[in-house]
Amino acid sequence: MSPVRIADIQVEDGVSGVIPNTTNADMITVSVKLLERAPYIYTYRTPLGEEYQNPGSKEKSISDIEALEDCAALCSQEEAFTCKSFHHCDYEVCFLSATENTDGNEINSYDVCRHWIFNLTNKTFEDYPTQKVYTEILTAIKNRKFSFSILYKEEQVNFEASASLHYRTPDPEDLVKVQFTLEASSATIASPDVVQNVTTMDECLNVCVLWKAFRCQTLIHMRLEGQCLLIARDFSVINRTELVPHSQAFIYSRSYLVDYKPVLGGVALTTSGPVYTKVDHIETCAMYCSKEKSIKCLSFEWCYDSMECHLHSEHFLDVSGGGDYLLNTSCIHFSSKTDNIFTRYGNQGMPSTKHKLALVNSDTSSCAKLCTDGKSSGVPVSV
Repeated sequence: MSPVRIADIQVEDGVSGVIPNTTNADMITVSVKLLERAPYIYTYRTPLGEEYQNPGSKEKSISDIEALEDCAALCSQEEAFTCKSFHHCDYEVCFLSATENTDGNEINSYDVCRHWIFNLTNKTFEDYPTQKVYTEILTAIKNRKFSFSILYKEEQVNFEASASLHYRTPDPEDLVKVQFTLEASSATIASPDVVQNVTTMDECLNVCVLWKAFRCQTLIHMRLEGQCLLIARDFSVINRTELVPHSQAFIYSRSYLVDYKPVLGGVALTTSGPVYTKVDHIETCAMYCSKEKSIKCLSFEWCYDSMECHLHSEHFLDVSGGGDYLLNTSCIHFSSKTDNIFTRYGNQGMPSTKHKLALVNSDTSSCAKLCTDGKSSGVPVSV
């Protein structure tokens, strides 16, 4: 990928893989804000004076491709042959050509076809979309090829990546933005539940969070129109036939992952629970856990090697003392956050007669879990 897409890098230490976020550090965490690659269409041009050309019979055709950008992406990502140009016909069919001209006998069955030719010279690498970048990183971690060394006090210190989390939020550090996941761009929906006039995406996100008439699950920010479309349904249940191409529209859904906290170190519980297959992202796994009816799901693992999602009725802290978990697996464990039900009062404490010391080197979520589990045994309902 292009290094100009790296907008920010933060390095933090003091993280333990067994007890989340304690000061007993056995790893460091590097957070990277990665921008999406430039639109594929910018690497193509139309032939001078010959923009409208019909495709040929030897070209690969793909149906239901309404957006020009999607057709350009298909040409750039084609693996069976080197795609040198494409035809986009009637805003619904994409033809990929191995030449810069019409390949084969001319097809005349479409009203309008535009021809685009690959126009990037001196190409040194493939600038992958963010999801493919993440897949490449996971593959490198699996094969133990994501490693590097740093000179420290005249000695080479070796580092090897053990896990990678891909948050598809506008900003994981922002209290509002972290609640949303970018689902799609260049599309809107024909019949939203509510339309509000806003200027910025930040305003649209805030409108969704604060909306009282219903829980806003999906929103669409239409930048040019200055509109925010609110939808009560999850994006996952919206029929794709309801989507309408729009060049300056962005679709966000409320994130389920925001309710869970990662336990690093390749942790995987050995307890049984429902398993979902063909799950390509941790956000989807978090959705399954939040909506599961057969158990009260308190934690899950997303296993990137098998693309499986394992759900558990146990929180990691329920099993951490008994050792009912594995380490260094190709899974990433998340347990539900338990501090969300508490209200924070800064710089305040309690006398020793009013509290019980339960754990040292703990984070707020772990402390909150011990508090909620201890209600029946007389532990005060505060942390």
